Amino acid sequence: MVVRIEMTESAVRKIARQLYSGDSLPIPSLKPEDRPQEPDWWETNPQDESSISDRQYAAMRLYLYLASKAKPRPLENCFPAQFDCAGGISLRPDKAIIKTFFRDGLVTNYKLGWQLVFGLTDAGKAYAKHAGDRVFRT
Repeated sequence: MVVRIEMTESAVRKIARQLYSGDSLPIPSLKPEDRPQEPDWWETNPQDESSISDRQYAAMRLYLYLASKAKPRPLENCFPAQFDCAGGISLRPDKAIIKTFFRDGLVTNYKLGWQLVFGLTDAGKAYAKHAGDRVFRT
């Protein structure tokens, strides 16, 4: 199963900017050297970041929102390691944020067909609810 979203890259980035006003949006373009379908790639070179920041909260909301727009069917309580946008551009979650989510027990990973997906743990579901409350309160 290929997870596609019926949104352009510019529409995704516009939503990301609405959720997070900082300089580094949590949704980079896929680079040729990236290996988002390989679980081990996401955990290399751990970084010392906190999941308790506006950027991480916005990222969780963005990833889940994009997953809800997935085709052929929306995803719930999970999001893919790669978002294939309308127009042929692919984006991915921010690697440092995913490492932080793993470290804090907010996500786990599994394959949905050939595609790697990050599923929310119970702690991740509570975090997502809190993130939604924080992001949409402002």
